[in-house]
Amino acid sequence: SHWARNIASAPVTVAPVTLSCWYKPIALGSTAVLMQLGDYTSGTTDNKFRMLKSSANQLQFIASTTSSTTLTNTLVTMVANQWYHCLVSANTTNSPNRAIIDGFVATPVSANRIPAGVNSLVIGAQLASTSTFVFTASGDIMWPAVWNVQLTADEERALADGVNPRLIRPSALMMFI
Repeated sequence: SHWARNIASAPVTVAPVTLSCWYKPIALGSTAVLMQLGDYTSGTTDNKFRMLKSSANQLQFIASTTSSTTLTNTLVTMVANQWYHCLVSANTTNSPNRAIIDGFVATPVSANRIPAGVNSLVIGAQLASTSTFVFTASGDIMWPAVWNVQLTADEERALADGVNPRLIRPSALMMFI
């Protein structure tokens, strides 16, 4: 698995936010965090936006605060050694959180789950403390990107069709590797 981290700063610290990447899983049946924006200075790991492959091999978006969590699941089940475009987004308080895999949109979930104190981006794992990684992604991650907006359906579809993230609303693109 390949992962990177940026403990010093996060490209986006509040909603709206869109996280996007291509992912090719190798191992199935276990949780794998693809991208996570979170708070790691206050002693809690509860404040986060997290995009992951669940143990049921489905794309999942978790938006959590110290008091509650909202899950949004897709119904597409991933298989090993196949590329998937994964995208999750949150707008503002009580607006739908979205999870999309290869252009298929999960039922949006509306909830007041906007994490506070987001200060770190982790790609390919979850940072459980200042130095411990868990739920590492087994496989390849390509083109991770973060926008400070919730993209439109047309923009989401373009990414799933393979358009380079640099061409999708460049003024709102905060991070691309």
